[in-house]
Amino acid sequence: MNANSYVLNVGWHDVERLGKSDRIYGPGSRTFLQRYAHIKEGMTVLDVGCGTGNMSLWMAEKVGPAGQVVGIDASAEQIAVSNARAKSMGLKNIRFLQLDFSQIHTLGIQFDLAYCRFILIHLTQPLDAIKLMASVTRPGGVVVCEEPITDMHACSPEHPAFDQANQLTIALGRKKGVDYNLGARLSELFTAAQLEALQFDHYQPDIQDTDDRGIFFDSFSQIADSLLAYALATPEQVRTVSEQLLQLKEDHTYSVKGFRNIQAIGRRRQIIQEDK
Repeated sequence: MNANSYVLNVGWHDVERLGKSDRIYGPGSRTFLQRYAHIKEGMTVLDVGCGTGNMSLWMAEKVGPAGQVVGIDASAEQIAVSNARAKSMGLKNIRFLQLDFSQIHTLGIQFDLAYCRFILIHLTQPLDAIKLMASVTRPGGVVVCEEPITDMHACSPEHPAFDQANQLTIALGRKKGVDYNLGARLSELFTAAQLEALQFDHYQPDIQDTDDRGIFFDSFSQIADSLLAYALATPEQVRTVSEQLLQLKEDHTYSVKGFRNIQAIGRRRQIIQEDK
């Protein structure tokens, strides 16, 4: 990951927001992995960009003592949180390592499943990342990626500050050389990575819990300094949008959906032995 492309907080400073994100999107992620990747006991799993470990810890429980999960993240702060959480849960079949995406070959493991969620949107070369993930799976192993279409957040009736926050977020991604609507291109990227047996689904949850609806304010607050640094918004605009997003959290006259999360799975080609 390009260190300059990631604009959100890390470590203990982002545990709460990532917890909300997992409560919102996690049920869809878990269903997809069980239905299409058939995650089960004994599997060896790589979680790329594991963050504070929400999905890694769940997968460790699924693969059981005979399986193994390796979670990697470029941030030492994220890894510290993940290790603390694994220790508190008494999980012995999981390792968290500070490791850049480009270094995953140094693990020396062929995985049954390589997984990432909301990571490719922070990368300037997402296709290369998918190919790297495929290269560390065993022949016939699977790659699963989940990525958003950010401008498909939904609020009804229309909420100007909600829409403006989405537009500013996407504009910031362009300045950083990344695509926060990458989910729309996920099928194209999986095809280009020459993965086989491709399957796709999507998940766009209603967000009814008042605390979880605060994720829009949380995320916007974290990118506010970057918006100002790139002159994408004025201090007054940032303040107004922030205040209105905070009010939206409590206002249940608005129906709010998260972004559309596009889910993809592909299988690494089997090695075909020629007849002798």
